[in-house]
Amino acid sequence: MTPETTKTTTDAGHGIRFTTRDARTARRNYTKVLTVWSGRGKKPVYNYLVKEEEITEIVERFVANSKAHEVRKAERKVERAAALAELKKSIKVGTLLHDTSSYNMTFVTFHEVVAVKGANVTTRKIDAEVVTGDGGYTGTKKPLPGQFIGEPAKGKITTRGVNGFQPTTADRAHYFNSLD
Repeated sequence: MTPETTKTTTDAGHGIRFTTRDARTARRNYTKVLTVWSGRGKKPVYNYLVKEEEITEIVERFVANSKAHEVRKAERKVERAAALAELKKSIKVGTLLHDTSSYNMTFVTFHEVVAVKGANVTTRKIDAEVVTGDGGYTGTKKPLPGQFIGEPAKGKITTRGVNGFQPTTADRAHYFNSLD
């Protein structure tokens, strides 16, 4: 027969709920089980045997860490929005982009922006000249703007560049800074 347990559920604010109950065993003076849920989650994020005098400190630390995480999350959101706005301003018709894909060697393709409408971009793959190397396993390439070799492809400007150039690859095209 198990002893009766006392269970207390408390809302600590910021979407954090915690429950304390008597432990079934008293190992090293750990007499309570502390269970913490975050947000609307159904699974607990913290479920430990604790000493009764440590409960308040652990919950306060958990709430403080949760608040700090929310602040960092909001800061990252603002930074990403600023980076996206800056990238949207910099991508215009004629902007060169490059796309790299690799497994055991790196392949580089270049794209030229041919139309921009808001965050939507239409690009075309362009030819490239081999500057060094033999065009095989090693070397560098230089894009040749205006020499289109592919059909127009639509993409969207995101914080990682312009995606959607080649639906067969998972790589993203990145902003290409210069012709050098």
